[in-house]
Amino acid sequence: MNAPLVQSLNLRIKGGSASERIASLIVLALELDHLHRKQGYAGIGSWQQFREEYKSGERLTWLEFCKKQAGFTDTAVKKFLECGEAVKLRLRLSRDPSAKDLLWAMEIPPSEHTKEQRENLIVRIVELGLTPGDTQTYLRKEYRAANPKNGTKPLGANPWPADDGDELYKKALRLKPVVEKESDRRETERREHLARLAMQALAHLKATGRLHHLNKK
Repeated sequence: MNAPLVQSLNLRIKGGSASERIASLIVLALELDHLHRKQGYAGIGSWQQFREEYKSGERLTWLEFCKKQAGFTDTAVKKFLECGEAVKLRLRLSRDPSAKDLLWAMEIPPSEHTKEQRENLIVRIVELGLTPGDTQTYLRKEYRAANPKNGTKPLGANPWPADDGDELYKKALRLKPVVEKESDRRETERREHLARLAMQALAHLKATGRLHHLNKK
């Protein structure tokens, strides 16, 4: 992808593993979230503040900015951010001592990291924040389960601030049935895949006559 922001952050949106692509999209969204505030797009009064620039065409809308700089719509970027919030919650619930450091690293705008630090950030998100078989759809399902539309807000980087321990516990409880259901689905899918492989192997042995040879033995 030739989008300026993707290139400047040295992100691999295409190619690599599914987990690497998801981690790269999360990093891209973190940078756009930073720019959303830095460039004055955040807040109810942002349109009024730059009204004349919008009218004259001197200033891009947030949708236009996302498409020009990142190659994605603002709606897609929001989805990537939700994936990132799901990863952050996993890290907060993790017992791995390095999860705390990764949480703090994700709070720093990616553009303020060096190229090597960003590459390491993606590797660590894959290793600590994602599990094999994760998809954007499932991560967003985790996010919605942990953050129902009842006024709750995503938690910050601090793993255990004194004022939101109860909120983190509630999020974990809401997340439990979603994780269990997905775990069962992936196990069923794994077993079905193994069964298909076994049937394919059996069909191959029959087709080559090797099954008859084995039976004679």
